[in-house]
Amino acid sequence: MLTLQQIKQKIEEGLPGSQAEILDPRKDGVHLKAVVTYDGFQNKSLIEQHQMVYDTLKEELKEELHALAIETHSTKEQNNQQGERELKEDDNPTFNKIREMINSSKVFLFMKGTPDFPQCGFSMQVIQILNQLNIEYQSFDVLSDDEVRQGIKDFSNWPTIPQLYINGKFIGGCDITIELYQKEKLQDLIA
Repeated sequence: MLTLQQIKQKIEEGLPGSQAEILDPRKDGVHLKAVVTYDGFQNKSLIEQHQMVYDTLKEELKEELHALAIETHSTKEQNNQQGERELKEDDNPTFNKIREMINSSKVFLFMKGTPDFPQCGFSMQVIQILNQLNIEYQSFDVLSDDEVRQGIKDFSNWPTIPQLYINGKFIGGCDITIELYQKEKLQDLIA
């Protein structure tokens, strides 16, 4: 198991010139949060910024890290547009199944558990935000289907669950959803 200092070091080595602070808000050593400040985030979407951090920890996310929330900042903060991933046609049956689910509702959430019984704190946080905003959405429990569980990560090129889609476009995971909610931008994406 990596220490908080080792995670900090991996991020700062992978993003030269960055400053990372690794927090353990639950004090359980499992549900961690990385706050990363890096000039290279300037003019990047939230998705791109978070992907840059995830890329520094690729191997650790597969084996040693259970959950990592990310908060990113540029030393010269700017209002960046939320990144979008276009849905591509594909012969992959799992991708086609995922695409059908995403297109079945204006707002679609891939999560662990169900809205009534979330099986992950991050999924629960996204559900709470959607419910607080009275947003109608559909969801899929990735724990019920291993192909979709891995397939959605490959489909979006995003390593974690939950994953929120609005109007067929990938928005991000829990940390991006929270950030958009706090900046009152999530409501604009749905409108």
